[in-house]
Amino acid sequence: MQVSAVAGAKVDYGAALWSVAAIIERLEAAAATLRDMRMVGMRPRGYAVAWPDVVRNVWEAGLTAEVDVRPGVPSPASIDMADSVIGWLLLLDERQRRIVWARANRVKWKRIARMFDKSERCVQLWHKAAILCLVERLAQNPVAPVSRKML
Repeated sequence: MQVSAVAGAKVDYGAALWSVAAIIERLEAAAATLRDMRMVGMRPRGYAVAWPDVVRNVWEAGLTAEVDVRPGVPSPASIDMADSVIGWLLLLDERQRRIVWARANRVKWKRIARMFDKSERCVQLWHKAAILCLVERLAQNPVAPVSRKML
């Protein structure tokens, strides 16, 4: 089945319907899930302070009504979905993987273009080709979630 190069391109595979928009949405959701996970021990600890924390009033701390609240830990279902979506990246070559994952993480086109020393338009075309490649490959053979035993 031929896939057109428009953003709403769809490929029907039995009960599953893969579209460019759906794949991009899942990639962005997987990137958001990984961003929201609390990963302890991934960065150096830095300096420790033995002094106790100072308890302050709201006006002393300079807090306003708008407080940034960190999102909760992702659900196990969203982590499983992120695992399977990351498995999709193995269907692409290295350049396509880097571009698709950078866009899923909201990296600007200009910065991605600098990574590859190409124009923004060239990188956008590579991204579109990579997503269409994912649409076709997922339609032909849906990828099961990658098990941890395989890693």
